[in-house]
Amino acid sequence: MSSPPTLLEPRIDAYGSKGRVAALLDFAELWALGGAPPSVAGLIDYIDDNGWLRRMSEHYEEIGIPEDPDDGEADFGTSREMAATRLTNLVGERKILLERRYPFEIEEGRLAYRGDGEEYLYLLAVTVAHAFSDLLDCPDPTDVFPRTVVRALSSRSLLTADVGACRAAGTGFASTVKAVADAIELRSTVHSGMVAVSANDEGVDVVAHFPWDADRPGTWVFLGQVTCAKSDRWEAKLDEVAGARWQRYLNLANSPYEFLAVPHHVDYGHLTYLCQKNRGVVLDRLRLAPWIGELSTEERAILDVVRGTPLADL
Repeated sequence: MSSPPTLLEPRIDAYGSKGRVAALLDFAELWALGGAPPSVAGLIDYIDDNGWLRRMSEHYEEIGIPEDPDDGEADFGTSREMAATRLTNLVGERKILLERRYPFEIEEGRLAYRGDGEEYLYLLAVTVAHAFSDLLDCPDPTDVFPRTVVRALSSRSLLTADVGACRAAGTGFASTVKAVADAIELRSTVHSGMVAVSANDEGVDVVAHFPWDADRPGTWVFLGQVTCAKSDRWEAKLDEVAGARWQRYLNLANSPYEFLAVPHHVDYGHLTYLCQKNRGVVLDRLRLAPWIGELSTEERAILDVVRGTPLADL
């Protein structure tokens, strides 16, 4: 007797405590994509019935804006109306920044799929596939997504290197660094210093270079940590980038820039906090979607698996 098909259903902490609103909106998009466009009111009922309203509160706020002492609903997590506002604001941000590349819209109170938007849908699928990896059988998003980031950066006219691919083709960390440097037209000086015997990637998954002129000091190099991890780990992931070491390995006169790439939509407050605290840039779904171009076979396989998996009813 065959087992019943896997059913996906929302998990409030699928993306971690700082990604709860995005996780619920992403699942609403899956419902819409599957032909069952949810109403905003129905989503709020679902959230309320599961006792999740209080868990949707804001994690970040602007400095110097005092809370109104007469506002009994200052915590978004205590108000159905404010929870609905957070969801619809996130839809609005996706639509404004991606324009025609965002394939959903709210029509008559329902989130509807209007077609196309394959690049966005792929990044949605990568996020979901990793969050529900215990239920979905598809190419590993942690292997596929870094190659997506490399392609997006390349499409922005940057010379790029996938550190994992360079490592797999080499015989040790020194050969990895040399392969990275060759790919982005820089000179490796890894032999001029000390590295740990266990050195793997020194916190860097992707390296990109915007060259100016050859053999003169000063250039733009970007060191990226690429992850599908939950939102609570993003700050630590940015901290993993060993910028000073890679500056020496690549013979750079100036400090390289650091970035974090995730397939999630990072909301404005969290994005601002990460950029201010870590002095790095975050490339999220909204920044990557316009630049990834045609999907590879593995990327399309992830999208097909997520689109083909049945969903629990709202």
